[in-house]
Amino acid sequence: MLFDGDSDRYAAVQLLQHTADVWKSRARTPTRNCRQRKQALVGQRPSQATSLSTQAAVLVLVEHIKNPGLSFEQIAAHLQQQQALSVTSEGIRRFFEEHDLKRTPET
Repeated sequence: MLFDGDSDRYAAVQLLQHTADVWKSRARTPTRNCRQRKQALVGQRPSQATSLSTQAAVLVLVEHIKNPGLSFEQIAAHLQQQQALSVTSEGIRRFFEEHDLKRTPET
C-alpha cells in the first residue's frame, strides 16, 4: 500500500504543491533576468516611476543634513564619488516631492 491513510495523502499533496510552486518561481526568474540583461545592454534606465532604494534614500537624507547648501545635482555627484551610488538629481527631486520634504536647491 502506497499511502497509509489520509495523513499520508495530505503530506503527498503538500509536497506536490510545494514542488509546483518551486518550478513556477524558477520559470519566472529567467524571464525577469533576461529583461534586466536586455535593459543593461541597450542602456535603458528603469522607469521614471521607480523610487530611490532605501539605501539611496537614507544616504541622500544624510548628505542633505550634513551639507544643506548642496543642490540636488551636487548631492547626486557627491554620492557617486563617495559611495559609488548612482542616483540622478531628478530622482532626488522626485523623492523630496513624494515625501513632501521642503527643499529648494540653491542655484
